[in-house]
Amino acid sequence: MIKTATVLFAAALGTLSFGVNAAAPKVPTLDAQVHCALVFGQVTREQSQKLPGAGRFPVMAGPAREFFVRTAVRTLDEKVATLETIESYYLTRLTALQGSLANAPDPTAALDREFAACVPQFQSVAPELTPAPR
Repeated sequence: MIKTATVLFAAALGTLSFGVNAAAPKVPTLDAQVHCALVFGQVTREQSQKLPGAGRFPVMAGPAREFFVRTAVRTLDEKVATLETIESYYLTRLTALQGSLANAPDPTAALDREFAACVPQFQSVAPELTPAPR
């Protein structure tokens, strides 16, 4: 009986969330964060150029810029690099993103999916700037 109670108690404890871990958002990998910074940049570019349909996204100029800055700082720290050395890394990633979007059967839907998948990262990178949905 005691063995069964111990197992049940341990199982119950395993389902509980404690303290900060319950509220702390998961920090994305650097590659995922860079990808999302570029997705947000793509949306910002479309909004600044007033491209048709760009208004479907929340206003991204300020939040995207801050997200990108925080991502660049993290990149510099984790890759122990300089601004000059990470420039080609970002440009390569941007070219891949833009190519992926351009080659998608529905580029608009592809950007929508990318954006939706990236928005939760604001909670871990820049929670105070999380864009409000339109």
